[in-house]
This record gives sequence, C-alpha cells and structure tokens, in this order.
Amino acid sequence: MFPSPEGKRRGRRAAAVAVALVLAAVAVALVAQRLRLEEGPLDMRTLGRYGRLQPGFDVAASPDQWQALRRTLVQQPPLPDVDFRREWVVAAFMGEKPTGGYLVDVREVVREGRRIRVTVVQEEPGPNDLVTMVITYPGHIVAVARPPAGRYTVVFTDEAGRELFRREVTL
Repeated sequence: MFPSPEGKRRGRRAAAVAVALVLAAVAVALVAQRLRLEEGPLDMRTLGRYGRLQPGFDVAASPDQWQALRRTLVQQPPLPDVDFRREWVVAAFMGEKPTGGYLVDVREVVREGRRIRVTVVQEEPGPNDLVTMVITYPGHIVAVARPPAGRYTVVFTDEAGRELFRREVTL
C-alpha cells in the first residue's frame, strides 16, 4: 500500500524537523568548539625586570604605548623589540622598595573569551630574611602572544583571583 497524501505530508514534516535538529546540533558543536579555541593560556616571554617609582600595572598594545611605558621606567635599558603584529606587552610594578628581597612576577596570562586574566605574584622579604640594603624597583615586563583583533578587558589578579587592576584595551 502507498501512503496517503496526508501521510506523505507528515513524513516530509518529520524529515524536515530531523534535518533542522541535526543542523542545530552541528551549529551548537561549532560554537562550543570556537569558544574553547578562544580560551586558554597565552604564550609569553620576559622582556625585562625593570621597575618604576610608583607601583601599578600597565599594558602596551602599540609601539607608541610601548615607548610611553619604557619612559616611565627608573632605568632606561635597551629592551628587546616587540613585534606588535604578533605580541603585546603587560607589566607589573611594585614601586620603590627600601631593600632587596621584593619580587613581582607575571605568572600567567589566560584568555577567557573577551577577558584576559593576568595573574601576578608579589613577594616581600620576611623579618629574618637577609636582604641587600639598597633601594630597589621590582618589576616584570612580558610580551604576550596577541589574540585575534578586538576589544578586551585585561584584569590583573593575585594568585587567589582577587582583582588588582582592570583596563580595557584594543588589540
């Protein structure tokens, strides 16, 4: 027996619904894959351990911003070049300290969609630590792999995830 015209219509509708569900599942899988690609640690390299008078955090996304950041450093050493087509710069500074034994370290830079988290560790000497008796300016400047072009919120945090500084940047 052949299906009735009504049965054919129902069959076509069921096939259309099945195709729509398959396409929706594929679209969801592609979006999920893209989101995974937009998250994770970014490669970084140390440019120098130079400081400035005031504590704080900075970002340089262009050669002009990089030169402006370099002018704020206590020392004006020749730092490695940065290819701003592939990299950008983040920096953390502890400001002027009365002795050695202080350290600031950019430990990790992680992209989380349109948010970039920069984890910073700051260490101070203990009361019984032997330290140099000289004024120091702890700082850490790193070049970071550039994510796809766009506007990002860069959030500097401590190891516990507490926000230290936030800045909008166009990369």
